[in-house]
Amino acid sequence: MGLLNAQPSKNRLYSEQDKAILHNLSQLFEQDKIYRTQNLSVSTVADKLNVNRNHLSSLINNYYQHNFNEYTNRYRVEEAKEIFKQQIGGSYPDYTIQYIAETVGFSQRASFHDAFKKVVGITPSEYKKVIKSMK
Repeated sequence: MGLLNAQPSKNRLYSEQDKAILHNLSQLFEQDKIYRTQNLSVSTVADKLNVNRNHLSSLINNYYQHNFNEYTNRYRVEEAKEIFKQQIGGSYPDYTIQYIAETVGFSQRASFHDAFKKVVGITPSEYKKVIKSMK
């Protein structure tokens, strides 16, 4: 999803342990798709990774230059964008924006709308119109 291509902070050296945590974090998000869990917290992820919550939060903030919620929402929004593209292509015709939001881990449509607009720059409805016009 491109999130691992983030430019790490130049002012910090990362230990092998931190690199392992970041690797395991990316596996949880990219392979296990833990971001689909509604109300996911940094504490839950830290428990799964067997690391201190504050250390994980700091590591995400420093390496990705996003807080945990922004990091999580970027994955959710990227998956929603893919579903919208597939929907325009004929798959999932009955999926509503609400259903897609819940599928990717948002518990409220308003939160999805706000996160989507922050990441993409336009609302989910506007995005669907843009990709439909490109078809």
